Amino acid sequence: MSFSDLRTFAYSILKNLNDKIVRDKEFIELNTCSECDKKIIMNNYEPLTILSCAHVYHRYCIEKKLSRTYPNICPMSDCNKPVKPVISVDISREDSSNPAPSKKRADEPTSADKSTGKKAKKESHVLNELIKELSTEPETPQAPIVRKENAVNFDNLYNNITNAETQNEIMNQDLITCYYLFGKALSERLEHHKKSNPPYASLLLVNEEVKEQIPNITDTTLWKKVERSRKIYKLFLNIGEDKIQRVRSFSALTISKLRQEDIDNIILSILKPKN
Repeated sequence: MSFSDLRTFAYSILKNLNDKIVRDKEFIELNTCSECDKKIIMNNYEPLTILSCAHVYHRYCIEKKLSRTYPNICPMSDCNKPVKPVISVDISREDSSNPAPSKKRADEPTSADKSTGKKAKKESHVLNELIKELSTEPETPQAPIVRKENAVNFDNLYNNITNAETQNEIMNQDLITCYYLFGKALSERLEHHKKSNPPYASLLLVNEEVKEQIPNITDTTLWKKVERSRKIYKLFLNIGEDKIQRVRSFSALTISKLRQEDIDNIILSILKPKN
């Protein structure tokens, strides 16, 4: 986002507050939100999202739009640039009755900094563990063990636990496979429509097919599963469908929540030659 865009955004906020700083200034005001056609900065100070192309939307409007479209692009008719990491802005008024925050040294980490650091460290650990699993050949599966309810035979009780854990891994792999196949079908239908339609029109046609064939489900639930399917399909299409059988401790939901850059890192880590 350029300095000029940031200045226009700041001026628009100040004008809405009737601030004397911009009272006599002339500037190009923000357009309305193209999704709801309402003013970007409203009296209730709704949270906003600024895309990397500098177009501004109400946060709810753009999140709703991007959850229903793939690939994610700016919906502005003359833009259509891919959506990269965005800036979310909450411009709600602060309660004047709240006490002023205590001053901190400039170099002292805030609680938000600490929280972000912990989250990044956790995400890095999860990513490394998933790469490790996908890089490890699966062990020969054990033969099913009949569960025996013997309160004093710890061998039988331990075997019950092992068997249950094995069955849970198989069920998880089956679920990942189901998402993968759903994503594969979406991709194949998209390629089919691309033979006679532009890419974006093809995407709309596929989305319409999905909605027509699965009518008794809310849009939010449906598109969550669609996005999970596309992400899981992209991952295992590139590293090999057989790698699904290596997943032991990560659920389909965990994998689908990975960021795109994490997916790219996993693909590179699995495919690059081992020294």
